[in-house]
Amino acid sequence: MIANKYLLIAFAVFASLAFLSCDDEPSVSVIQTEEEEEEVEEPDGGDEAEAVVYGLTVELEAGGEFTFLVDVTDFEAFNPEEHSIIITGAPFGWTEPGTVEDQVMVQIENDQMPEPSGIVVEGGEAEYKYFSDAIAAGWDGGEWEGDPNRVTTVAEGEVQEDVFGVEP
Repeated sequence: MIANKYLLIAFAVFASLAFLSCDDEPSVSVIQTEEEEEEVEEPDGGDEAEAVVYGLTVELEAGGEFTFLVDVTDFEAFNPEEHSIIITGAPFGWTEPGTVEDQVMVQIENDQMPEPSGIVVEGGEAEYKYFSDAIAAGWDGGEWEGDPNRVTTVAEGEVQEDVFGVEP
């Protein structure tokens, strides 16, 4: 009987301590090596890669501007220090990629739209495609072989956003 009393007291003390040590936020201690600490993601997405975007702004014959933007973040063969992104299509007379300097797109910094390239185009529906010398020169550097071409409606103040290599 005395043993039961001591057992009951020990249980009450243990339960009280367990209750007092509880709080709303569970805490977990994890010991990590230095290599593992570098791989831990920040809660706010701190390890996310910054987007690499290229753009080209054209002027419309009827007035105004239109901008093409292409995200090359996942284009593994592409190195911004060595390669170019080029656009061609109906608005540009389907000129061979790399033969017209003004069709070489510029890297976007701090979400700023590119300055007008000096190219004047008609508005309306237009086919186009992106190319890169990271793949090959000229027509062989297309984001994919052959059709389909991309299609957009070129209109004043609009922005066409694409991802390089993702077929429409």
